[in-house]
Amino acid sequence: MDDSPRDRADLHQLLHLIGMLGDPNEAGFWDSWRTNLNGYSFKKMKAGIAHAARPDTAPHTVHAFAGYVLKFFSRTTPEGEEELIRNIGTYLSGHREVELSVQFLADIRATAWRVYRDYGGYGPQVVATWWAQAEL
Repeated sequence: MDDSPRDRADLHQLLHLIGMLGDPNEAGFWDSWRTNLNGYSFKKMKAGIAHAARPDTAPHTVHAFAGYVLKFFSRTTPEGEEELIRNIGTYLSGHREVELSVQFLADIRATAWRVYRDYGGYGPQVVATWWAQAEL
């Protein structure tokens, strides 16, 4: 894996978006995450944020955290997606604001994808070396 330094702007944006959903210690959006699947998602989010926020965290750790964010903010069924949209809209605006939720989800998913992409895999020098040495 490539351990070279990265621009942390997208990671900071991802943490900001998660922060828009409120303090996990207060009643609100995170309540269902605390109880669903024995708190699995909540525990992963808590550990991921704790590690990703540190400037000395290894890129593969940030990569894994972004993958969890993608997983947690994606649903495999239309019903699950609708429930997520309702929950986010209710928290952000006090109403079931579909447009606001859809925009939030598009933003957090795109940002998480950029972090996942940028912190994973191998750097350009490694890839260039592989291809320079590749034989037909």
